[in-house]
Amino acid sequence: KEEAVLKEAAAIFPQDPAVYSQLASLYFRTSRFPEVEKVYRDAQAATTDNPNPTLGLADFYLATNRAADAKKLLLETKPKFPKHIPLAVRIATVLMDDQRDDARKEIDQIMKDDPKNPIGPVLLGTLQFRASEFDAAEATLKQDIALNASFPQVHFLLGALAERKGQVDAAQDHYLKSIGVNSGYLPARSSLAWIYMTKGKPADAREELKKVLTAQPRDIRARLLKAELDLSEKKYADVEVTLAELMKEIPNNPAVQRIAGVYNGLRGKPSEAEQGFLRAIEMAPNSEGAYRDLITLYQRTNQPERAIQKLSSVPDAQKQAFHYEYLGILLAGSGKSSEAETAFKK
Repeated sequence: KEEAVLKEAAAIFPQDPAVYSQLASLYFRTSRFPEVEKVYRDAQAATTDNPNPTLGLADFYLATNRAADAKKLLLETKPKFPKHIPLAVRIATVLMDDQRDDARKEIDQIMKDDPKNPIGPVLLGTLQFRASEFDAAEATLKQDIALNASFPQVHFLLGALAERKGQVDAAQDHYLKSIGVNSGYLPARSSLAWIYMTKGKPADAREELKKVLTAQPRDIRARLLKAELDLSEKKYADVEVTLAELMKEIPNNPAVQRIAGVYNGLRGKPSEAEQGFLRAIEMAPNSEGAYRDLITLYQRTNQPERAIQKLSSVPDAQKQAFHYEYLGILLAGSGKSSEAETAFKK
């Protein structure tokens, strides 16, 4: 009945965002994704002088792991609406990871055209965070214009910055404040779930993950965290289902490969576990977690020399502090105190 009413309304008022967005939302909630795309495409055709249907379609693409399609759509739309702030916001967001200079241009445009709009500093702080400019990000996000804004990203990122410093309680406080600003902001809930996991509160973690996955069943991070939680509680059947889905959707994700390695290790399949960790390291060479799991596997199977060989094979120019730390520990355990001392000094 709801669908019929909305379809009739969309036929009469094709340019009304309150109509087509509700219809698209209905289809999205029921996983009818082709219909979602069609609704936005029809709205685009009916409203050629308004970019809002395009923004809705781009958001749909992002929500369904189609970032490349979202980027292409937004960049194609930009020439027609060069001063549209919400469009610039979306473009800056999708360019942050691999086209940071172009993302910065969009942010600079926003801050120039609308200097009192807090979204500019919020985006700048986000860009700085993703570029590993952590001190700059913290300074930007703690400006009053950002800190007092009703954007959940601010406290979410400040929480992530606190977490990097090992300030777990401060991170938890920021994540809760982020949710307080917007209870539907899912990244903060996933991060809060991770904090609860590290604090040994699995029930609280599951409650947060349940909220995320109810709102967005395809959320990658929440599914990965749930798999880790299921592993810790030996719910192997649930882990198998999640891994099968993720391996099909994002086989080149290092976190998926790492969890597959942990699962196979726990199930007594050391060879498959090793391959999972090695694939994770190949995809993310600086993944401390994957190295730690691989080294643990080698130690558990009495192969410390293989762990030493793997760490030693990393070129010095690419070694991080954790490479030297683990190498020093292994060398010391093998009676190579002089070599261990050299590794620790580095």
